[in-house]
Amino acid sequence: MNTKRNYSKQWIFKTIAILLPFFILILVEIILHLCNYGYDTSLFIEDKTGKYYHLNPEIFQKYFTLQENATRENVELFTKVKKPGTFRIFALGESTTVGFPYMHNGAFPRMLKCRLQFEYPTINFEIINLSLTAVNSYTLSDFSRQLVNFQPNVHFVDVMHVFELHSPHAILDSTLFLELVHPNMKGQQLISDAFYTELKKTGLLPVLKEHDHSLSTLPKAYPDTAFDSIFGRISIWLLKKQWPFNEPIEKENPLHIKTVEEQIAGASSVKQLNWFNSMHSLYDLYKQKNDLLVNALHIMKGLCLEFPFEQEYFLLSGKLSFMQNKEQMALFYLNKANQFSPSREANSLIELMKHQQQSENLKRNL
Repeated sequence: MNTKRNYSKQWIFKTIAILLPFFILILVEIILHLCNYGYDTSLFIEDKTGKYYHLNPEIFQKYFTLQENATRENVELFTKVKKPGTFRIFALGESTTVGFPYMHNGAFPRMLKCRLQFEYPTINFEIINLSLTAVNSYTLSDFSRQLVNFQPNVHFVDVMHVFELHSPHAILDSTLFLELVHPNMKGQQLISDAFYTELKKTGLLPVLKEHDHSLSTLPKAYPDTAFDSIFGRISIWLLKKQWPFNEPIEKENPLHIKTVEEQIAGASSVKQLNWFNSMHSLYDLYKQKNDLLVNALHIMKGLCLEFPFEQEYFLLSGKLSFMQNKEQMALFYLNKANQFSPSREANSLIELMKHQQQSENLKRNL
């Protein structure tokens, strides 16, 4: 009898001994959860308005042991509720897809969006860049598994990029690359064109009936600026100053008078100015001079790509396009502005262009 009782007690004690660590762990987890300890590992979080999602700024900690090495790149919004007529693309990759060293509109996903939105003006393209510098395939795979819950039409991954066909004698050099790692603007455009070609092959987009923006005409339509080139050049100088390049920065010519673009890009490259303030400073400069209105339009078009849910930028882009007699472009931006909420100013310009077109047609028929 005592033997059975002792055996029963031993079984109870052994069970408690086995379960106790798990109980303690669960208890600690509950306490930490109630205290909001740690960070949110959700891929996306809501913005302040509650209307949009964007990449969780804490997600980077999940993939970096040393938090000071964690990269934080893009905060690009997309609608929580996917509206009819929206074509949603998620772009995954590393520093090339981020757009280094140009950043922002120097990234090929932005170039792809610019091309698509003009070729298919009735489709609302959301191209969300989720790329991070210095990550590996584990991170990209982890992202990819979660994206299916956010209704993408397609998502693409860029890790390796080879452009031998476009390089002299099939040798990668400064024709397309900056330091034989990151592509220059022309290289970024070629990547954009490659993804565009593959996207068309999927049959997900309607067959074009109007003029196709070929690669040769894309640079004219894309809003890259002098600031982008200068900022990129300075960023590469700063990169090469470090290991493993250890190259000294070239001394400036003391007789050289810096342009405004050089001054602003220089300040931005050392984080004295952020990109947003840099763009607005340049816009304020350009809009005061009639011969620089084309530059002002480039700035506004770039801001439309950066902030696709800000009506003001689309309205200003439409007005500037109208002032430069770019009617089709003006109509595109003014109609986009009206999609946010009806704009009396936008509608007035649209009606004015219609009357002008009717007058021109009447003259041709006389």
